[in-house]
Amino acid sequence: MTPCLTKTLPALLALLVAARLCSAAPAGLAQVRKKLGLPDVADATNTVTITDGTNAIAFRPGYRGATLNGVAIWLNGPAEEDLARRMTISQQDLSRFLAPIRAGGVTRAGAGAFRVFLDPGHGGDDCGAVSKINGQAEKDLVLDISLRVGALLLDAGVDVSFSRTNDVFVTLDERSEMAKRKKADAFVSIHANFAAGSAARGTETFTLTLAGFDSTSGPSSLGNDARPGNAFDAGSSLLGFFIHRTLPGRRGPADRGLRHARFQVLRQAPCPAVLVECGFLSNRDETASLASPRFREKTARAIARGILDFIEGTSAK
Repeated sequence: MTPCLTKTLPALLALLVAARLCSAAPAGLAQVRKKLGLPDVADATNTVTITDGTNAIAFRPGYRGATLNGVAIWLNGPAEEDLARRMTISQQDLSRFLAPIRAGGVTRAGAGAFRVFLDPGHGGDDCGAVSKINGQAEKDLVLDISLRVGALLLDAGVDVSFSRTNDVFVTLDERSEMAKRKKADAFVSIHANFAAGSAARGTETFTLTLAGFDSTSGPSSLGNDARPGNAFDAGSSLLGFFIHRTLPGRRGPADRGLRHARFQVLRQAPCPAVLVECGFLSNRDETASLASPRFREKTARAIARGILDFIEGTSAK
């Protein structure tokens, strides 16, 4: 991000905040290995891998894309080489993204039954994405998946609430406020994707971008300052990874990874929060999959499994 003389005062202040947030010295490979408990290192031509023989994280210097135990993940900032050509990553990625995934141990404020808030995207007059192949509307597909997730979680003894359980419109502000009133311990927004072309395919899971960084897709007019949802970065990272690693069809290029964005429901979330994109309604094969109740049940079971794994990895204060 390059400042220019025509920046307004608020924009300049935002740049200063971002610079301060990113000013900590990057974490060198030795620190990363110690923090994550991965003592061994393999340095290939284009990839650095740290591992304990069972778990492994692979980085590519100059890139944000990485893998953790074979699952595609995106760092908030790129891995870099220092002047001695040693690999480094940002301290924020180490402490607020990777370490929580490796260590778990996230705490929640309350006791008793774990409270999950499920947010089927869109609804009512807002159809979301609509397939040009068969006319399916995102709002209907994600409601069906969400209700299936909710039923599975209820069977497991989880306290479940929804932003909507039928075809109604709910504003983004209302979704966040409802989760806050329910004192949710986790917020999961469920969507289907769409692209201009038909080639794009695969699943994506999003957590809120760390303060001081651009989102995975690039700079945003929203800026990169801290948001309320950033208070839960550690929990969101763990929740996002547990859900993303379970999603069906996550192979090779179809694993688009655990990503970062500043979607409003993530910015305003009152608890650890993720947004799941279950497939592309612009892709013929994935449209056919989403049309199948069997596939939607498979997707719902995967999301529910990820949430239950997250619950097992948390404890009450």
